[in-house]
Amino acid sequence: MAASQFTHTLGTTYKTDAGTIASVTAIYVADSESNLDDTVAGSTTNKEFDLAITKSDVISMIMFSNEAVTLKTNSSGSPSDTISLAANMPLVWNTDSPVAIPLAGPVTKIFATNAGVAAAALKIRVLMKISV
Repeated sequence: MAASQFTHTLGTTYKTDAGTIASVTAIYVADSESNLDDTVAGSTTNKEFDLAITKSDVISMIMFSNEAVTLKTNSSGSPSDTISLAANMPLVWNTDSPVAIPLAGPVTKIFATNAGVAAAALKIRVLMKISV
């Protein structure tokens, strides 16, 4: 039986008044995904989610919320990472990124805080290569 494969496609376009400077699409394929789709109500502190991410296996990931939220990894009190997501501004990382992955190590839990009034639609997609 063939192993499952998952695909993430990332498109980047940059335009000015003079026209399109670049329009690039990159495709990432691996054998595992860890995903989260949920809502964080307004005025919520540290809503807990289970999410398994092995930092060394990550190929591509996106963290997105339609409202500003703060994410903490592994602990709400002494988190491994604290990530602030602005409303409608995705955090995107992949193996071709010029910056380091924004995770200190493995993740088992995400704690989401929404200080705003409106509910936040939180979406996280993590593509990982776990086969040997």
